[in-house]
Amino acid sequence: MWSPSRSASIQLEGLGPRCIGAAVALENALNAYNKVLNSWGECIDDPYCDFSEGEVNKKAQAGWARAGRALANSDRILAAMKPSG
Repeated sequence: MWSPSRSASIQLEGLGPRCIGAAVALENALNAYNKVLNSWGECIDDPYCDFSEGEVNKKAQAGWARAGRALANSDRILAAMKPSG
């Protein structure tokens, strides 16, 4: 499974606050998706787990929604940074 400790580090020096805001929003989305991935993997390993319904599914739906909101936030930040013209 993927974990943040295995990911590459990103140097934030020299980035403006809006860039950092977009990067944080993207990281939040990645973390939310990763949490769902881990839950899914644990469910697959359990022969009695049904990912299509129940508590596992509710948590996955909430995680995907959280990731979607974080991506939308990043999109808003990045769109505000685009130069017009």
